[in-house]
Amino acid sequence: MFTGLVVNARLVVYSASLARHWTGQPRWFRVAAAGLIIDPTWVAAERHAQDERDPSAQRRYCLAAGLTRGLAWSGAIAVGALA
Repeated sequence: MFTGLVVNARLVVYSASLARHWTGQPRWFRVAAAGLIIDPTWVAAERHAQDERDPSAQRRYCLAAGLTRGLAWSGAIAVGALA
């Protein structure tokens, strides 16, 4: 149980780092994006937020990155299950 808590504590760090970029974002986005934050999505969103100051562009980029990775992951699982 302790190991699981430690491993998943990284999500708190990810959230804290993105919170400074997303303070002006609407609540619906912050709630939706929280479910999409995994290691590669966090890296992409963090790097993009450092370069892009427009909140709507950050929103589109983060949602596109998260949904693309989610769909690719689900597709890969489906292919593996069928194989």
